[in-house]
Amino acid sequence: MTQIICLISVIILAILTQHAISWAGSMLHQIGDTGQNYALFIFSDDRHQPMTNNILMNIFIPNIVSVFLYMIFRKYGISYIPIWICLYVFFYFLYRFILICGILRRRELYTYKYECGMAVVALAICLLLNCFFFGKNKNLLMSVDDLKEELWFAVILIIYTFVKHILDNKVKQDDILTRRQLEKYIINQFEILYKRYRSITDISREDRHAWIIIYAIMIFENFNRGGIFRRLERIKLKIVGRATVGIMQISSDKDLSDEESILEAYKKIMKYGKEKEIEFLNDIPSLLLNDLLLEYNRDENYASSVTYIYQCLCSFIYDKKQYSEDFMFGEFDRQINEESKADRTDIQCESIGEFVWKLGDNIELHMKHAKYNIFNEMEENENVRVDGGDDGWRVRLCNLSNFVIDGENSMFFSPFGKCTVLCFDHCYDFEIRNLVIKKEKTKENWEEIVQCTECNNISIKNVTLFGGIGFEESYNIQLENVCLQEAKQENTLIYTDSMINMENVEIFNCYTEGAIIDTCGEKLECKNVRIHDNQYRKNPNALSKVNGIIWNRNEQLPWL
Repeated sequence: MTQIICLISVIILAILTQHAISWAGSMLHQIGDTGQNYALFIFSDDRHQPMTNNILMNIFIPNIVSVFLYMIFRKYGISYIPIWICLYVFFYFLYRFILICGILRRRELYTYKYECGMAVVALAICLLLNCFFFGKNKNLLMSVDDLKEELWFAVILIIYTFVKHILDNKVKQDDILTRRQLEKYIINQFEILYKRYRSITDISREDRHAWIIIYAIMIFENFNRGGIFRRLERIKLKIVGRATVGIMQISSDKDLSDEESILEAYKKIMKYGKEKEIEFLNDIPSLLLNDLLLEYNRDENYASSVTYIYQCLCSFIYDKKQYSEDFMFGEFDRQINEESKADRTDIQCESIGEFVWKLGDNIELHMKHAKYNIFNEMEENENVRVDGGDDGWRVRLCNLSNFVIDGENSMFFSPFGKCTVLCFDHCYDFEIRNLVIKKEKTKENWEEIVQCTECNNISIKNVTLFGGIGFEESYNIQLENVCLQEAKQENTLIYTDSMINMENVEIFNCYTEGAIIDTCGEKLECKNVRIHDNQYRKNPNALSKVNGIIWNRNEQLPWL
């Protein structure tokens, strides 16, 4: 009977310890810049916080509690003390696994290597305590002569400081929880919630992005306010008369079902969108979306997290046929795009000055065959910006849609080595074709030569690049008849955080400190892609095994 009581006691204590550490971590985070910050989970790419305190708290606090557990067991004369103490630490990590993977249903966010590593270290410390400290004396507080207390504390302090320094510098949140894990969780949650609430999701082309925002909010709220918490909120409503209720956490003086809260949230989003003159037909730029979400919830972290989830969902929905059709991103959209392309106005250009002046929506620019210094005659306007400084120069084309830049086999070049020749920001439905893009100072060619940020429906055809290309928060990317050669990159040659289609692409004679192609785990569709005679240090996509890629004479260099 005593053993059963002890077993139940250590299990309950393990559960309480886990929740106490979570609460203590949250409090430590709220205190702010103390030099001992605790990293909370966030939906963002910016997850570079040190995980030192998270790791040390999960390792040492159960062992500190085990000291008090030893004292209690000794006081009441309970036998098998080492077993009970080791079982307590074991049950702590077992419950942590059950809590994350089972109760909270966050299996995608559970990193086995990290969690098992903590458990092994914690159990090892527990065994050392049992072997060298517990049971050697009747009193837990041992004499200086017995254990040379000063030496022990000095050694422990040195080891702790050394380990903490290593963890602070080497172990960040995004090392433990990768972007791929985060996006997998978001997608799995979306599929579960969409299946559950599809019947009330009445999507049209005009409000499709509003519904994506709704599901992004839903995923975030369900993560932070699960079913158990929502039941507690309903109890609060009965007592206080007002609470945030339903899966969308709508502030209300009456109880709302999850379905009713979704419909209320939809009304709010559409109202805020109308006030801010947002059209939900197309992608919502990050700044506008952030402002919209701040109307829904005045927390900056809330807005940035939901924005991240929204962007992840957009990429997934665009690429998945089932959902792209449900959200009206299917054949009808492509038909509309083709019709809009037919309305483009053909314009001839003979200089960069003309290029800048004439570039706009619904335009097809044809450059006279020549070699153009992209900074020559460059005059800024509402759609064209020039950024410059110690970190390099950039020509930025902003807020444009339905346009074509046809080089007619011309060359755009920069006289600077440290620069981005063309940078597209918030541009939609555009094509770059028949163009050579390079930098004259190839020895300093470390920056991406072309960048696309928050763009959609991008087509690059018959283009030769003497430098890398990056797509950030951009979707529906097509590279066709593209040659990337003689690039020298500090980072990845071709970077994208969404699916990319490549056909008749050749990459050769390049050097990169990063990867040749990095899609952040997203799908890579290839047809006749030849990669040969390159040097690289990372290969996250295992390109040699991707269908449609011919891989020859590439050398992976050791880390510097």
